Amino acid sequence: MKHTWYTMRDRWPEDYTDDDYHGDEVDDFARDADDPHNGPKCKVCGFNFCKHCHPEGWDDITCPTGDDFSNGVRTLPDKPAASTLEEALLGTLARKFGLN
Repeated sequence: MKHTWYTMRDRWPEDYTDDDYHGDEVDDFARDADDPHNGPKCKVCGFNFCKHCHPEGWDDITCPTGDDFSNGVRTLPDKPAASTLEEALLGTLARKFGLN
């Protein structure tokens, strides 16, 4: 299943009529963070990322549900600690799902 991103209509329903297609645009400020990082957030699993630090986050098409996702929200780190982004992502997922 693909991510279902929060939209502009979700945040400001009073500002968009039902036929206003701009309301269906992804809200790329939906990420809850007390820092300058911003990006989208999935309505279903809560996956979110900083669109500036991790533009490849848009390519994450796996939205875990049910038994595949029982440990809460997945978030990409703002600054990868590993030498490559792939290592950082694998490390984050391993820690989140208790695989290390």
